Amino acid sequence: MKVAFVYRDISFQAPLGIMYLSAFLKKNGHDPCAFIIEQDTVEDLVKFKPDFLCYTVTTSNYKFYVGYNKAVKKKIEAISLFGGPHATFFPELIAEPEIDGVCMGDGEEALLDLVTRVEKKEGYLNTPNWVFKANGKIVKNGCRKLERDIDRYPFPDRGTFFKTRKLRSSSIWVFIGSRGCPYQCSYCHNHLMNTIYAGSPRVRFRAPGNIIAEINEVRREYPVKQIIFTDDTFNLNKKWLEALSDKYAKEVNIPYSCYIRANLVDDDIGEYLRRSNCAVAYLGIESGSERVRKDVLNRPMSDHDIIMASRILNKNKIKIVALNILGIPGTTFSDDIDTLRLNIQCRPYQAVGQLLQPYPNTRIYDYSVQLNLFHEEDVSRLGDLLTDSKLSFSPGHLRKVTILRDLFAFFVKFPFLFKLFPIFLIFPRKILYGISKMYYGYLKLRLFPVFNSPREIFEGIVNFYKREKKGTS
Repeated sequence: MKVAFVYRDISFQAPLGIMYLSAFLKKNGHDPCAFIIEQDTVEDLVKFKPDFLCYTVTTSNYKFYVGYNKAVKKKIEAISLFGGPHATFFPELIAEPEIDGVCMGDGEEALLDLVTRVEKKEGYLNTPNWVFKANGKIVKNGCRKLERDIDRYPFPDRGTFFKTRKLRSSSIWVFIGSRGCPYQCSYCHNHLMNTIYAGSPRVRFRAPGNIIAEINEVRREYPVKQIIFTDDTFNLNKKWLEALSDKYAKEVNIPYSCYIRANLVDDDIGEYLRRSNCAVAYLGIESGSERVRKDVLNRPMSDHDIIMASRILNKNKIKIVALNILGIPGTTFSDDIDTLRLNIQCRPYQAVGQLLQPYPNTRIYDYSVQLNLFHEEDVSRLGDLLTDSKLSFSPGHLRKVTILRDLFAFFVKFPFLFKLFPIFLIFPRKILYGISKMYYGYLKLRLFPVFNSPREIFEGIVNFYKREKKGTS
């Protein structure tokens, strides 16, 4: 059957989730195709005559896809399916009139099962993982157990999705070595996975040899100068990381970046990362207050854990990108200053300040509502962590937190500048925001020095500006 995966835009941050789905369908005899909204037209989609329209959505972009699907369904008779994080945790999405099915959880087996049933003209309303509408009622099925052996899935279908010369010539490629996260940070939906997959092991690792085989397959067809591992916690399993680092150092040795957790970093971890050519480590500091990390964010780790992890990474010459959340409910501006101070102690290459977004069905959402800082009718205004706060702080507090966020990287790199903070409060917000974006772009170019010519740098800047205007940067 013909399955159209519809995605808004693709940069080097490839949508691995739907590329895995496409590869699995292709392996089982179906005809998947990628339609990139920023490149392809609706007419292209119509000509393909898909049996299914598939979208993967997050809380910050689902409304865009709902609107796009509504327009497309006027021209195409196809079954529209929504999956991804927002669909998993908000299956109520099925109430939208033009959505025919919502998938919860891992999608490979679920999508293949549904497509096969439709192809055979069998009843499909009881398909596990799926939510449907039938006779004016919502039918919500339970989820099948998570697949433990994720090595059995084929490698992501990059050939289908990277259709243009520009994408195929990209020097940065994204991979993932594990699925799942055992932690339950209050601002994340992960705690709901316990309910959806009760009794199933949520964290599953690919064999190091399987990962290396995928990387080498990509290298044979595309230029690869830098790799991004998108695992939630790359240093979660020490023995796995040691084995992967050994094989990676011998067979790949391309600079890579990864996300790590501070309280799991020790000298051994630092050595594994260094010898396997880890260039960049994203480190979640989040807050400079131990109380806030423990009681509000549910990230119980000490300042000492974070400082020692930073020292080990710096000693091994691994660039740290420190990730932080400002404007947390139940905190004061003094807590945000503590976050700044802790970052300065950690000496990261780059410090990123983000403003908390209280996504529904998270514990931080409930806490925000409890403190009367957020209301249910404001959910549609939520964006990602790089957009402005939607919490009902006082105007003065919100102004200070927002300016601190805009200039956070400067203040960490050049601490003396924070003495001028009262003066910065007088500046027009647009000027400071623009400066921060340019500085962020400059640091990103330094982190990922993969442009080959001045023209490519210019094209990168123009593309970044266009994405910023559209809210997709």
